[in-house]
Amino acid sequence: MMRPIRMACERRGFTLVETIATLALLCFIVVVLGPLLLRVSRQSSTVTAGQYRTAAMVAASSWAMTIPANQLVVDCDTVATAAFPYSACLGITDTLPSLRRVRVIVAPRDSFLVAPDTVTLYRVNPSFTNPFNTP
Repeated sequence: MMRPIRMACERRGFTLVETIATLALLCFIVVVLGPLLLRVSRQSSTVTAGQYRTAAMVAASSWAMTIPANQLVVDCDTVATAAFPYSACLGITDTLPSLRRVRVIVAPRDSFLVAPDTVTLYRVNPSFTNPFNTP
C-alpha cells in the first residue's frame, strides 16, 4: 500500500487572517461588555456599603436600647473597622419627666458626600414617680 504524499501547501494550523479576525472579535466583546461589568461592580459596591451602614446603625441603636435610660449620657464614639469606619453619637433630650428622646447619629468618617444616618428612640425614665400615685 502506498501512502499519499502530502504537499507543502497542506499544512495544518491557523492563518494570520484567522488569528486577526479572532482577536478583533475578542476586542469587540470586551468593548461591549466592559461598561456593563463596570456598572455591575459599582452597583455591588453601593449595595455592600449600604449594608455596612445599616449594620452600623442597628448596632448603635441596639446599644442605646440596652443601657438603662437613666444611665445614658451624651457621647460620641469612633469605630475604626476596615470595611466601614464611622462615628456614632448620642444626643439626649428630656421631653417629659418620664420620657427621654435619644437621637443616634451614625456618620461615615471616610466620605463627606454621604449624609449621616439618624434614628430617634424614646426611652421611659424609670426614676420618674407619678405624683398622683403618692399617698
